[in-house]
Amino acid sequence: MTQTTTPIVTYTNAPLVDVTCQLTFPENLKISAAPPVGFQDKVRGMLPMFSLTQDKTAYNFMSSDQRWQVVLAKGALTLVAREYDGWKNFSQRLQGVLTALEQEYPPQFLLRVGLRFRNIIRKSALGMTDKE
Repeated sequence: MTQTTTPIVTYTNAPLVDVTCQLTFPENLKISAAPPVGFQDKVRGMLPMFSLTQDKTAYNFMSSDQRWQVVLAKGALTLVAREYDGWKNFSQRLQGVLTALEQEYPPQFLLRVGLRFRNIIRKSALGMTDKE
């Protein structure tokens, strides 16, 4: 089978709104039993802001510019990039939070790995308000 390499293209007005990777694993009750102090220590350099999620069932970590968010729940770890600048940076952040998870709450295995790229086409942002 022939494999081809496609060059990476970066768009000036990319319609990408956010990129989310969610890893689900069997529920770990240690995550919800006590605040994730060790996990926070490991991710604090890139995610210094902390809060509980609105429903108070998970922990929310954010970068100071709010471009990056990690949600840690008893059965999932979610990484969100609100300004995606490429797979290299995203995968490095993902590896960092995954390493923190493995060190603090080692999952026996992953149930699901989901990766979502969300786009919104805004004609005004593309200078195409006069187009159908």
